[in-house]
Amino acid sequence: MALRVSVTITPRAVTVQPAAIGVGAARTQQIPQNQNQAQPAIRKDDRPVTVSIVIANQTRSDSQLEIRGPRDDSSVPIPAGTPATLQTDLPTGTYVIGAADVPGARPGKLVVGPYRASSKNDVLLP
Repeated sequence: MALRVSVTITPRAVTVQPAAIGVGAARTQQIPQNQNQAQPAIRKDDRPVTVSIVIANQTRSDSQLEIRGPRDDSSVPIPAGTPATLQTDLPTGTYVIGAADVPGARPGKLVVGPYRASSKNDVLLP
């Protein structure tokens, strides 16, 4: 399952939301009967995290999203005022996300944590 990240390109900045994925525990509320119990260990490995990036180009010029970090990637050209998507596999690390052809746009930052296996379908197994 891909984690979703929203990126907005404006003439002044590239905004990334959320700015960190796969980092720390997910924000959830424990049911009362488990609130004082230790949490199980989360299995991790070195696989990259699949990220689905939803891009909104809110400028008056065509652009292209550029990802720079442990693994570089870029989107197809995005016409002015239109959305686009990019699905990519990103290893753990810090990424700078910028917009080509928008020189005044300050780049955004995305921190990707390690891949975490899902507990889906593991509940109540011996």
